[in-house]
Amino acid sequence: MNGAHSLLATLVGSGVDVCFANPGTSEMHFVAALDGVPELRPVLALFEGVATGAADGFARMAGSPAAVLLHLGPGLGNGLANLHNARRAGSGVVAVVGEHATGHQRHDAPLQSDIAAVAGSVSAWLRTSASPADVGRDAADAVAAARAGRIATLILPADASWSDGGKAADPAPVPRRPVADPDALRAAADALRSGEPTLLLLGGDACRAEGLAAASRIAAATGARMLTETFPARLERGAGVAAVGRLGYVVEQAQHQLAGVRHLVLLGARTPAAFFAYPGKPGSLVPDGAAVHAVAPHLQALDQQNHELRQRLAAEARHRLDQQVEAAIPNWRDLDQHPDWHQWLLGIDPLSGELRQNLLNQAKASGDAARCIAFFRSFFNRARPQPHASSSHSLSHGARRTLSGINGPIYTAAQIAKLYDQKRRGAYAGREAEWARLEVDIFRAQHEGRVVGGKDVQGK
Repeated sequence: MNGAHSLLATLVGSGVDVCFANPGTSEMHFVAALDGVPELRPVLALFEGVATGAADGFARMAGSPAAVLLHLGPGLGNGLANLHNARRAGSGVVAVVGEHATGHQRHDAPLQSDIAAVAGSVSAWLRTSASPADVGRDAADAVAAARAGRIATLILPADASWSDGGKAADPAPVPRRPVADPDALRAAADALRSGEPTLLLLGGDACRAEGLAAASRIAAATGARMLTETFPARLERGAGVAAVGRLGYVVEQAQHQLAGVRHLVLLGARTPAAFFAYPGKPGSLVPDGAAVHAVAPHLQALDQQNHELRQRLAAEARHRLDQQVEAAIPNWRDLDQHPDWHQWLLGIDPLSGELRQNLLNQAKASGDAARCIAFFRSFFNRARPQPHASSSHSLSHGARRTLSGINGPIYTAAQIAKLYDQKRRGAYAGREAEWARLEVDIFRAQHEGRVVGGKDVQGK
């Protein structure tokens, strides 16, 4: 087995199954070895920046490292911008960079360069394989470093690749990411209970659905606001995922969003800073006098910190939600045990096209008492006849009309279905608060008799 085969076998054995590549002559033995390792899928890119960008994107979406093969120092340089992005995002990437054969380097060939110097600006792990026997072990260590959210660069001399003596290595242990200081966790919980203006700034894994749900429950229980970093590595969206805005790119916008904040809780995010320096404008975006609580600093494992913080506050959020629902529906606990109620929840909501149980679960998870109350009232009024609209009148969204003695916005079923379709298509992206108010009114309209049948019609 030559060095190239041992490298590929080790990558596959360590869980890397794709390699984006823009190879050259020095990497031809790596390319030739691919035929013997069908478990690793090669993807050819016509420019190094495409290869490194694809590796970054794959790592962000798959949650596991990708490999990228580059040609010597100039090829690495061409792909450096997206490796920088990958480093900032905490993407795990194994960059394999070909090097001239060891004996050829003394000739200072036209593409000879200091690869280590170029790679050092983005790489948390960097090594040159000295011989075919070292390649497998070096590759295993590179993958382990990448699994910790780092850029790992392995420089592979051509003779270490083509020479025999290689041996596949077992997966190496993944370095443990640092955990947050328990004192910071307690301080953040105290700040959230204090009643002072608090903002949760989310990044990294906290921008996935589970992290957003946890942050949303914390915000609902404490009155805190939440935002993500301006450019999070990956932000989940869609039905059932807690809505969240982003910190503004422009300094003035970010200052407006953060104005008045006394406590800034970092969950996978860095301390916010302006992207560039401007005359007369601050570099740090933290408001004067605000305390920063780094509960889970950038690129740390967030699961434990989110779980502990959520556990501290979840009971308070549930109690608050229960109290609000009970004030409006005193017998809701009895109803929650009734089989008719659960049978009704298994039905499809005719306006959104989603299962009622799922919609109710979403309302509970986000601490939205108004939506929960609207569900119970809709169940109570399920047999109440709906008034009918005359097709000769415009019923455009937001219009104020009176129908059968009911004042307020009147909706047609078709209009509501259209609104939900627009929401799914992203029309309310960045306008989550507006959508939340609109959806609450739609739920209220259902039990107040302000939803009428028929299609959209043109006004006179």
